[in-house]
Amino acid sequence: MAEFKQEPLVSIIIPCYNYAHFLSECFENLKNQSHTNWECLIIDNASTDNSKDVIHSFATLDNRIKYLYQPIKGPSAARNLGIKEAKGDYIQFLDADDLLQVNKLKNGISIFNNNPDTDIVYSDMRYFAHGNNNELFFAMQLNKIHDKPWMCYAQGQKKEMLPDLLKANIMVISSPLIKKSTLNEIGNFDETLAYNEDWELWFKIYFRR
Repeated sequence: MAEFKQEPLVSIIIPCYNYAHFLSECFENLKNQSHTNWECLIIDNASTDNSKDVIHSFATLDNRIKYLYQPIKGPSAARNLGIKEAKGDYIQFLDADDLLQVNKLKNGISIFNNNPDTDIVYSDMRYFAHGNNNELFFAMQLNKIHDKPWMCYAQGQKKEMLPDLLKANIMVISSPLIKKSTLNEIGNFDETLAYNEDWELWFKIYFRR
């Protein structure tokens, strides 16, 4: 009898502060992922809207969705709490107003399977206006006139990646899929940073080798 091999677990970490109006679309999007072995840890930063009720309504129907609460500490602290509680082999960060392509997790895991020494796999992205995710833009200004790609499309280790990483933040927070073991090794987001905390994390990943 052939042995059944379970697909790796992906922990999707979502900070939330007063984003109840985005959550239904976000959760429905996750349920459509072709890779189904995931858990969603959504961290409520003391929202004052009905975020908690919306999260619990989905969690009741899908036990992969888990509600966590913290006082208002910001997205970095929320993501760090998610990392601490995550049980997955891989971490996918996601903001509550973001959506993932249907094969995002599946394709990332496939790359890891073929490249076992890889720490992080990141993907392309597009911005869109709420309620109109058919019109996509490279830039967050949502303006076709000045729209152009800005993300770094490179791969490799420090020699290949560092020049681009020194120039600018090379990706948005929802682009990468990251090994949980890598995050355990390098540490978490710096909660003292008001911005570019993700950029700082990419540096820590690339300098670990």
